[in-house]
Amino acid sequence: MGQLLINLTVAVAWAFFFEPFSWINLLLGYGVGAGLTWLAVRGQGRRFYLVPVWGALRLLGRLVWEQLKSAVWVTRLILDPGGRRQPGIMGVPVAVQEDWHRVAVANMITLTPGTVSVQFSPDRSQLFIHVVDLKAPDDVAASERLFERLVRGVWER
Repeated sequence: MGQLLINLTVAVAWAFFFEPFSWINLLLGYGVGAGLTWLAVRGQGRRFYLVPVWGALRLLGRLVWEQLKSAVWVTRLILDPGGRRQPGIMGVPVAVQEDWHRVAVANMITLTPGTVSVQFSPDRSQLFIHVVDLKAPDDVAASERLFERLVRGVWER
């Protein structure tokens, strides 16, 4: 909260310092304030407050992209009359440590067409996923690793 307050203070001061007051000057001031805040936090070893925002935007974009890719894949499976599907449950190792990170990854997998998170192993090191077609287990594991990396980019330092 402190970083945002400093950034907004610099933005407003910048906009009032450079006459006339305009939205362009306010945006420029915000950019200058963000740069100054980044320099100040960098020296202290803390995380810049816009990093999680950028991570969340990346997470949202990749989630939508993965959903679109999976929707096309599932549509092809459904429309292929002679296609032999091999549904089943597979275990995928989970690397994130926090429980709510695990839940976020499991929910993103469930939101992706063709996959449903079933449960975690008792030691929480694996996530069991029901897949429409087990012919491509590496793709499911790659999606899970991608979601883990994106979740860490938002919430971990």
